[in-house]
Amino acid sequence: MLARSEKAAQTNAAGASIYAAACASCHESGRPLSFGGVNLGLSTAISSPDPRNLANIVLSGIRSVEGERSPIMPGYAASMNDEQVLALLNYLRARFSDQPAWTDLDKTIADARRRQSAVLQASSGPGPGKASIDPAQRGKP
Repeated sequence: MLARSEKAAQTNAAGASIYAAACASCHESGRPLSFGGVNLGLSTAISSPDPRNLANIVLSGIRSVEGERSPIMPGYAASMNDEQVLALLNYLRARFSDQPAWTDLDKTIADARRRQSAVLQASSGPGPGKASIDPAQRGKP
């Protein structure tokens, strides 16, 4: 059985590897939005006491806003399992914030994935994170 610090080091290494492969090319490119990623050191999702927003962003991504210059990001729900998302979120928190590690992060990720699946199955509209193009329809269920 691994000691707690050994397991944390392995998780950190896995998270760093995932970040390097999936995230760094945008978030460390220096390119402006929407062609580059936001500065993760300034991310409120990473420094927040609640990890749900970051879990949702990693799983679902960020879709562009029609007619506006906005951040975009692919979702990784189909290409990362919960263990990989856990390693990535722990790494992001440790590297880009001075906040303590989140507790029950594995449960938060599982809940976010379940909610995402439920929304996608029940949605007949533009989908999660997509605003209706018709301004009169925005905010309506």
